[in-house]
Amino acid sequence: MTTAPASVPPETPTSTPAPTSARRRDVVHRRPARVWWRQTGWRHLVGAAIVVFSVFPLVYVLSASLSSGGTLITANTLFSEVSLDSYVELFDRPQQPYAAWFGNTLFIGLTASAGSVLLGALAAYAFSRMRFTGRRIGLISLLLVQMFPQLLAMVAIFLLMLTIGEVFPAIGVNSQVGLIFVYLGGALGVNTYLMYGFFNTIPTSIDEAARIDGAGHARIFF
Repeated sequence: MTTAPASVPPETPTSTPAPTSARRRDVVHRRPARVWWRQTGWRHLVGAAIVVFSVFPLVYVLSASLSSGGTLITANTLFSEVSLDSYVELFDRPQQPYAAWFGNTLFIGLTASAGSVLLGALAAYAFSRMRFTGRRIGLISLLLVQMFPQLLAMVAIFLLMLTIGEVFPAIGVNSQVGLIFVYLGGALGVNTYLMYGFFNTIPTSIDEAARIDGAGHARIFF
């Protein structure tokens, strides 16, 4: 006894859906200009206006510095004349050594920035990862001290640096190292508190895994 083979239904062509990204691009292309302007276009216009408003003063100052007069009042038109006489005169004044001032500013600023980041990170790591007596009080004290204006401590800092200069002239008043120390102390509290919140977001399981491998606090920190 033989059985007839079961009839196979004819294959119906199936249409594969277009990728999501392609459909999204089609929708964007078919979106009317009025809808695009209401949803997105006006934001581009506002952003362009803000950029022009922010960049124009910089361009105007650059144009004034390249004019022969060298003042903002005489520079009425942008880049009507280009001259480097103002820059040559600026760097060629023996009584006003601008190049030395600029170099000192870079050295003090970069050194104070790098030192404040390093010291703040070290202190924040200690407050976040170590448990010791006075930890919470010390962190709150650092934050409260920063709430007072630095102008209130100006006289105290001057007298302190004046006294230190009598013992160590290299870090006293009128020294770059002394000024860097003042900047380091002024920014330490805020930097420590901000980095303390950052260290708290890092899972402690990473530290525990490093300790299993034999790493100490210094290696875990760096």
